[in-house]
Amino acid sequence: MTDLTAWMQQAHRVDDVRRRWQNSTRKLSRTRWMEHWSSAALGRGLGWKPGGLSVSRYGRDNWQVSASVSNWDHADAGLKLEDYAQRWAGLLLRLVEELRPTLRPELTILFASGSYSELTDDLERGALLIGWRTWYGPQQVERFGREFLLGLPDHAQELEDGTIVHRLDISAPAMVLPRSGKYARLRQYLAGHTVELAWPRL
Repeated sequence: MTDLTAWMQQAHRVDDVRRRWQNSTRKLSRTRWMEHWSSAALGRGLGWKPGGLSVSRYGRDNWQVSASVSNWDHADAGLKLEDYAQRWAGLLLRLVEELRPTLRPELTILFASGSYSELTDDLERGALLIGWRTWYGPQQVERFGREFLLGLPDHAQELEDGTIVHRLDISAPAMVLPRSGKYARLRQYLAGHTVELAWPRL
């Protein structure tokens, strides 16, 4: 991408609600989609079908950066699903490492799902989300408690900025394949706590 301004103009989509209320002082729901910028911009130059990259605004000041990849394209890339998933996982992890320190999001999560679309609503109402890899910012740590998050199986550690990063001891290929037992230890841990879990669906 050489012309960011042109991309912003071309990829921009806006909801009628934003057009109507953007210059007012009316309070808007933080889960109400307002506008986004989206295109197949992730992983260009790899020789595969690129992944999707989007920046969305909900309400007035609730921003979400999302990246999505379809495993269905592994055959077109000439790779086995396991290799395809592993390579994309590496790219997504690098993306998080580069963007998270600058954006400082409340939550960063990498998860495998073709149907989960309630993340924004679940996050706003205070439900817990746990992905293959998850970074809980200070707001999330305050909400759920430092000791609780550090106790999540399989591995959790606190970073210098107060973020707690958690990872499941499952490979990327195993995460995207329909295998049982992925969340066995997690299910056992959560059984002893009164917390509402939004993702994964246990």
